[in-house]
Amino acid sequence: MKPPLERNPTRKRHSWWWDSHISPKNSKWLAENLEEMDKQVKEMLQLIEEDGDSFAKKAQMYYQRRPMLITHVENFYRMYRALAERYDNVTGELRKNIPTRLQSTGSLTSSECGSELQRSPSPSPEPLQEVMDKGAES
Repeated sequence: MKPPLERNPTRKRHSWWWDSHISPKNSKWLAENLEEMDKQVKEMLQLIEEDGDSFAKKAQMYYQRRPMLITHVENFYRMYRALAERYDNVTGELRKNIPTRLQSTGSLTSSECGSELQRSPSPSPEPLQEVMDKGAES
């Protein structure tokens, strides 16, 4: 049995083309979103890692920080949806514009191009509780 990379050698030959088109260096919007996500991760970790001296202090900190944590999670969800939608749009445009010889060699499969992502019908995220409820149902 061949390793996955040997099974599709054309992907490796043409990966430079694909990689050169999808990079934070080529997209100010993507770079800014990644920076914002990094910033929010650090803020969330600070909120989570600060420890109280007693159980009462920990409980008080939890209730004070819970709304901030929920806001961060909702922001992550919104950014994730925006990134997924943008990725889907960009890869769709690339698929339309890549040379047909690259398409015919099978170097880019539909799963590699992000076709598994579905477009978001609305730009605003669902409330966190609804997202959590849906996850619990499945």
